[in-house]
Amino acid sequence: MNSHRYALLVGSWDYQSDQIPSRTAPRQDVQSLAAVLKDPRIGSFEDVEVLENKTAREIGVALEKFYSGRSIVTF
Repeated sequence: MNSHRYALLVGSWDYQSDQIPSRTAPRQDVQSLAAVLKDPRIGSFEDVEVLENKTAREIGVALEKFYSGRSIVTF
């Protein structure tokens, strides 16, 4: 069994609608979570990809690539 660990994190904080104000915390949160996952003492993830402010289409493409050729293991 492949013990390689992968993570795909999506952070959004810039919105096209004026009714939803931009936020700063999601950017810091997604970067901090990526650092925790990469840390060999904590998460030990070998591959952590971060998507920031991507469109729904771009996220969909990234998800398709992320899962392509991988089996999913649940605990």
